[in-house]
Amino acid sequence: MSDEDFDPTQPYLAKELLRQAEAASKSRLDGLNKTKDRASSLLGWSLVTASAAIALSGKALAGEHTVSGFGAMVLAIGMIAVCFLCALVLMGTQIRPSWIYPVDLESMCKERRVTNEAELQVVIADELAIRDHDNFFVHTRKQRLLKWAWRASIATPLLSLLVAALFG
Repeated sequence: MSDEDFDPTQPYLAKELLRQAEAASKSRLDGLNKTKDRASSLLGWSLVTASAAIALSGKALAGEHTVSGFGAMVLAIGMIAVCFLCALVLMGTQIRPSWIYPVDLESMCKERRVTNEAELQVVIADELAIRDHDNFFVHTRKQRLLKWAWRASIATPLLSLLVAALFG
């Protein structure tokens, strides 16, 4: 089959294009939700740790406790940074929906002169693929922020321990 013989509006191919576009779009949105779930979990632990570190550093600086106030402050600051990164992941996200409003579908059909069901399926598949591509960048940005939050949540206690050992 040459490129000239290729017709994406063949019924079997149009249905498969639409099926794959719908599956990709659903998978992307599921992945974004899982990223937010992980950020929510990390946020909970980080808030608890930051709160405890703030209380401990306050007591240490007031002379009521024997632990290093500097180490506790480093822990508190680091965990607050983790909380901030998690909050950025959880903030509202402008994603493209995985559906097409009827009025938009009508205008797309008029614009591309759709005359049969197979052509319609190709138009919908193309639009869903474009939306999934746009959502890919949103998801990638959220994943990057979550990775930095995890890195900070691992490095902060180690840095806090080092500061406490050196200055405590």
